[in-house]
Amino acid sequence: MLKRFLILIGILGVLWFEVPASTDSSSVILLEVKGPIGPATVDYVERSLEHAKSRKTPLLILQLDTPGGLDASMREIIQQ
Repeated sequence: MLKRFLILIGILGVLWFEVPASTDSSSVILLEVKGPIGPATVDYVERSLEHAKSRKTPLLILQLDTPGGLDASMREIIQQ
């Protein structure tokens, strides 16, 4: 279980740097999530949404490649 968690943290760390920096308010941010959904994923999505809001990005695309994950975490993301 710890090994899976560490792998997820590593993947999310790499994904954080894949979020393109927007240069103006007409930009689009692509947020990619790969792997199981868990609490770290929720934190990543929340931080990315705040980043998009602070840059006044009109569109954020959430691209998911996941087998699923924790129900509570998935619901938190949906409610965002």
